[in-house]
Amino acid sequence: TYTTGDPAALQNTFNWEDAITARGGLEAFLMDAVAVRIGYIHDAKTGNKAYPTAFGTPPIATHTFTLGAGYDAGPWEMNLAYAYRTAFDGADVPVEGLGKCDACSKAGNYDIDLHGIYLDFSYDFPWESSDDDAAAE
Repeated sequence: TYTTGDPAALQNTFNWEDAITARGGLEAFLMDAVAVRIGYIHDAKTGNKAYPTAFGTPPIATHTFTLGAGYDAGPWEMNLAYAYRTAFDGADVPVEGLGKCDACSKAGNYDIDLHGIYLDFSYDFPWESSDDDAAAE
C-alpha cells in the first residue's frame, strides 16, 4: 500500500503478483525480401481479484495470437502485424472478498478482447564516418 500525507490522494493498492510470460514465434521467408510471421504470447495472472481494475490486465491469464508480414527493399523496410489478445473465459469478481481500494473497480466479470493492427516503416540512412573508415583500415 502506498499513501501520501495528502488527504486528497488515492490509496494505491493492487497487490499484483509476479508471473511468467512465455512468448514464441516463427518467421519464414517467401522470397528474399518478403517474410511472414506468426506468434503466441501467454501472460500468467498478475492481477488480484480482490483489487480489480478496468484499466489494466484482468485478474486472469491472457493469451495473444499474432500474424505479420514484412518487406525488405534494401535501405527501407515495411512491417504489418495483427494481434488478438483474449482471456477466454474472463474473471468473475464477487462482491465478497473485495479489498479496500479507492482506485479499484467493482465486482463483475473482467474480460479482455483486444485487436491491434501495427504498421511501421524504417529507412537505413547511409552514414559516413571517418571513425568507421579508420577502424576498417
